[in-house]
Amino acid sequence: MILALARFFRGIHTAIGISAVPAEAPLEKQKIFVFVWLGFIVFFIGWCAVVAYWFGS
Repeated sequence: MILALARFFRGIHTAIGISAVPAEAPLEKQKIFVFVWLGFIVFFIGWCAVVAYWFGS
């Protein structure tokens, strides 16, 4: 699962044009890469929920 997510997020990095963890990097480095992305996604969803709440009230 980690490797599949790492490959997906690496594809996003390639499409945007920024560097990413190489595919041959150790699993520990790929885990960190995936968890940083997942943390960003959770933060962004939470931020959107707060903004939607502010605009809704």
